[in-house]
This record gives sequence, C-alpha cells and structure tokens, in this order.
Amino acid sequence: MRKFPMPCLLWHACELVNYRLKPTTQFLCCLLLCLSATATMPGSAGRMDSVSIHSRTVDSCDTAGCQECLPATTPTSRPYFRSALTRSVYSKILVDEEFKKFDRTKWYKVNVEALEPEAAELFLQLDWADAETQVFLERCQERSDAVFTQLFHLVARTLLAPFVSQTSINGILRRGSMFVISDRQFRRLFHLADDYRAERMLDLGAGDGATTALLSGMFDNVHVTEMSWPMKRILAARGFAVEDVEGWNQRRDGYDVICALNLLDRCSRPLTLLEQMRGALKPNGLVLVALAWPFRPYVEFSSNGDHQPEQVLDVRGQSLEDQATSMMDNVLKPVGFRVVSWSRLPYLCEGDLERTFYHLNDMIFALKSSD
Repeated sequence: MRKFPMPCLLWHACELVNYRLKPTTQFLCCLLLCLSATATMPGSAGRMDSVSIHSRTVDSCDTAGCQECLPATTPTSRPYFRSALTRSVYSKILVDEEFKKFDRTKWYKVNVEALEPEAAELFLQLDWADAETQVFLERCQERSDAVFTQLFHLVARTLLAPFVSQTSINGILRRGSMFVISDRQFRRLFHLADDYRAERMLDLGAGDGATTALLSGMFDNVHVTEMSWPMKRILAARGFAVEDVEGWNQRRDGYDVICALNLLDRCSRPLTLLEQMRGALKPNGLVLVALAWPFRPYVEFSSNGDHQPEQVLDVRGQSLEDQATSMMDNVLKPVGFRVVSWSRLPYLCEGDLERTFYHLNDMIFALKSSD
C-alpha cells in the first residue's frame, strides 16, 4: 500500500481551497502531478516521523567576497524525503524561516571606506523598511505557497523552453515579476519632493511593468519598450504606451524621466543606448540606471548566438564598490551624464517551489545630463 507524507497532503488540501478548482484542466493536470510526486514505496522512509539526517554544507553566497546574502543552499541538516515535491516544500520552509532572522539592512549597505571620496559623497543608503518592498515580498510568499500553480508552471516551462525565450515564458504564465525600486526610493535618489509630478516617463525593457507601475503615479504619460511579445501584451493591458524598440528615441518632445533597470548588461550595444537616452531627454530630464552586481553581460537575443554584447562596458574590479566607481568614472561620465546620487538595492524576483523569492544585488544610479 502506498503512503503519503501527511503534512504534504495537508499542504495540498489547503492549496485546493485557495485554488478554487479552476481552470479545471490545469487543476486536474496538477493533481496528477502532485499525487505522483508525493507517492512513496512501502516502508518508514517515506514518513516524516521516521527520518534520517544528511549533512550539507552551507554557502553564504557564490559571489567572491560577499558574506551578506541569504544562504545559497539549505541548512546544515534536514530530514530525508523520497518525494521530490516534499523536499522542495520543506527546503523552502526552512529558507523562509532563515529569512525572518536575516538582517535586510545588509541589502542596502556598502563599504564607504573602500570608495573614492567623490563616490563616497554621492552614495545614499536607502531605507530597508520600504513599504513597497515589503508588499512585494509578501506577494512572493503568497504565490510561492500556491503549490498547484507552481507545479503547473514547472511543467509548462519545461514544455515551452525549446521554443520560447525564458522572458516570454514568464509573460505567458504571468510569473516571475521583478522588483527594483519604489516611488519613494526614486524620489529620495533624485532629492525630489513628495508631490513631484512630470509629464512623460519612459521605461526601457520594462518586462511585465511591475516596477513601472510603482513609478507611474508620478507621470501623466508612461511609455515602455520590450522585446518579448507576451510582455508587450501585459504592458498594453496595464495602459502603458508600448514604443518600438528601434524608434523610441525619435520623439520630438522628449521624456522627463528615462529608466533602464538591469538592461545595460542585457543589451548588445549599451553605450549606444546610453547616448540615445541622453539625446531623448527633456532639458533637466532624469535618468535612472540599475546594473546587477557582479557585472556579467548576457544578451538573450544576440545576433551571432554567443550571448555576448557588441559593446562592452568598462566596468572593472570585483567588489561592488569598485564596480560602482568604475561604472561612474569609465562609463556614465564619458557618455555625458552627471551622477546625482547612487545606491545599492536588492533586485528581487518572484520565486517558485524551492524559494519564495530570488535576489541579486543592484547598483543604481540617479543621473542628469552634464550639459
């Protein structure tokens, strides 16, 4: 007789109530997957009240010199489960518990003493207790706990991967939303008043528009660009004006604010893009640029298929402090931008069955034209 880990079944039962049995086809597929994943062979090894312990090494981060991130693996020991689904859910619970004790101020700190005087003066540490960041993390928790939905996403991603890019898969499934900055953090970086309002904003490579939506309340008109067709449909449904990726910089009246959040290390010609952004600004216009640390360029839609950019940004060093300084001195200033302030932020992404959320470290720069 087959046995099922009872806590896992209780988890599924709770999710069943939340899921409301729709759409029916999707629910039935997920139910079959859950049953096959949780089923175990006879014997006590499949029961959570009879377990063996396996030691595992804990890594703080896979980035050299970084000791400020959440553990990259599960804790030092855990019960043995034959069910892959149960293992994933159990590991996620442990990581979530670790996050409750994690000092989130570390996401925003830099070693100011390691900076050049000018870079140190321009650095602005943002508040870790940002309300919009907390709302996003809570939404990540809710969506990650939806086991049936996550199982469906897992199967769908496997089937679609040979035919569609990862970005487009996320758009089709309406998953993988990302969070970079809130409107309050935006105003702080540019030293703007709480009632700041402008006519037109452009968000380049906006994805599903999650971050764009947070900033949109400050503008009368919001324009976006995106290469993924499912993401374009989502952006249009949000009410944003979707611009052509090749013609957005031809607007005669220009933009008050242009954002390029985690785009420069994902496009083939980042220097050209920066020059176009500067040329498309209104007088006294603002530019917000975010770059993931460590800097590792990867172009999803490269022309020759090697995923490497045609233009390489002169970002040097290994530490966040060194890379941020070289980004300002070697890239932004030569292109014609003046740095108003810069900071460090967590670049957050919705998770899955194994992690409630994923995160990278972002260097973010508030810029104006130096003219």
